Amino acid sequence: MQENLEKVKLLARDLRNGKEFPRSPREKLGGYVIAARCVDKCRAFLLGMNGEYNYWPCSLASQWFAFAGITPEQFKEVVATRATDEELGRMDPRAFQGEQSRRGVEMEQQNARHETQ
Repeated sequence: MQENLEKVKLLARDLRNGKEFPRSPREKLGGYVIAARCVDKCRAFLLGMNGEYNYWPCSLASQWFAFAGITPEQFKEVVATRATDEELGRMDPRAFQGEQSRRGVEMEQQNARHETQ
């Protein structure tokens, strides 16, 4: 995956100044609680704007990563590509697991579309 930190910069919250904060852990993204907060902290981390907020290690985020079956590094790689909240919310967590898994997920999604037509 190719990083696009200029686009990430447009989406990120600056957590250094005490005026912006990561979203509540209760706010959902793609049906998951904690995920939106992880996105905010990850974007800020990628740009060095995380202030006192840790992207990783984070005990709350570790629960979501374990539940979703992904690692913080895999998630960070996808967030660094400039994915919007909408794009991240539509992704199957297995898509974060690398190129081979991503192809498998894409094939499953394509097959599901054909089955419903």
